[in-house]
Amino acid sequence: MLLNLEQNIGTKKDNNMKNLLISFIVLTFIGCEPGYRIYIRNNAPTTLLIKTHPSIEFGYKLTGYYDSIISNKVSQDGKFSLYIIKPFTTFRIYDNIGGKPTSNQIPFDYVEVIRGRDTIILDSKEKIINELKKGNKKFDYYIEAVK
Repeated sequence: MLLNLEQNIGTKKDNNMKNLLISFIVLTFIGCEPGYRIYIRNNAPTTLLIKTHPSIEFGYKLTGYYDSIISNKVSQDGKFSLYIIKPFTTFRIYDNIGGKPTSNQIPFDYVEVIRGRDTIILDSKEKIINELKKGNKKFDYYIEAVK
């Protein structure tokens, strides 16, 4: 009887170790999924206005970043939301898990960056993705995706 008890305990330990190892492997693969964020950077001494559809806060309702987005929102114009980005600041507009952003992943179908009479209009998901791929940092304001 003592032998059966020892064998039973040994089997339970083996099963526990096996379950622990499987859990560790699964969590490692899930936890290693890269992520990215999309920012609009304003490296200029002037204010930028950002016009989006849908609203930026739509993707952040249950996060701590929601209040920060709302504090930058200046108005709602029909289906478009308007945000202000102060000089020399960076404004996060989206983040997601995955490699590089694709048109299927990003929620926006319209992003407009306005600085005085100079405006960047990205009026489709494809144009937004193309602008992100360019990573045009030679200007003092731009949109970029960062891992």
